[in-house]
Amino acid sequence: MLAHPEDYLPEARDALAAELEKRNIAPEVRVELQTQSQASKHQEDAKASERLGIGLRIFIVIFCFGLTGVLLAVYYDSKGCKQKARDCWMMLALSLALHFLLGILLPFIY
Repeated sequence: MLAHPEDYLPEARDALAAELEKRNIAPEVRVELQTQSQASKHQEDAKASERLGIGLRIFIVIFCFGLTGVLLAVYYDSKGCKQKARDCWMMLALSLALHFLLGILLPFIY
């Protein structure tokens, strides 16, 4: 709750404060807990905003169209890497479009 206070109603936050006070947790410890939870939230946000590397983007476009690309996107989403998951979905769409166009154009080339 300390890491994501905006996710909770004011009544729930008040109940948390009352519970911490009821357990005789010192104000310094409360501040330390809040600092740790905010640091954890900052790390989660940084992880969620990481971009997919160019090498992996190229790999997805060339080799991972279909189920493999979907599994990779779902994997990143489940690990909390939201931007990497979005990048996977975009590269998957690009890959499908590219392979579709190649499938249409190759018979005319030969």
